[in-house]
Amino acid sequence: MKKLILISALLLVASNGWTNEAYDNCIAIAEEIKTMYLSQQDWSKEEEYITKLESLIERSADVARRQAESESDMSGATSTMGGAWLDALVRSPRRGQLAADKERLRLEQELGIHKLKLDLELRKADSQREVDDSKRRATKEYLEGLKICAQLKDS
Repeated sequence: MKKLILISALLLVASNGWTNEAYDNCIAIAEEIKTMYLSQQDWSKEEEYITKLESLIERSADVARRQAESESDMSGATSTMGGAWLDALVRSPRRGQLAADKERLRLEQELGIHKLKLDLELRKADSQREVDDSKRRATKEYLEGLKICAQLKDS
C-alpha cells in the first residue's frame, strides 16, 4: 500500500508539473546567484576632490606668475635706455614662469597631490581585482546551481 501511494504521488508530481515549477525556481535562483557579485565603487567624489586641488594649484601658480611679471627689478636709468622693452619681452615672462613653477611645486608637495593620485589608482586597481574575483566566484556558483537544477530535472 505504501508503495502504491508513493508511486501515485510521484506520478501526480510528474503529471502536474510540480517538478517543472521546482526546476524553474531553481533556474531563477541560479540566475540570481549569477548577478550577486561586488559592483564597481564610485570614485567620483575622490576624483572631484583631486581635480579641485589641481585647480587650486593652477590658480595659485597663475597668481604667482602674474605677480612676478608685474614686478620690475630694473633701475630708472635702464628702463629709459630700452631696458623696459627687453624686460617686457624677455625677462618678465621668464620670471613669471619661474614663479608659477615654484608655487605649483610648493603646493603639490604641501598638498601631496601625487600621493593622493597614486593612492586612488592603487585602491581602484584593488577594487577592480575584488570585483573580478567576485564575478568569477558568482559564475562558478551559477554553474554549480545549474548542475543542481539539471539533476533536479533528471530525477
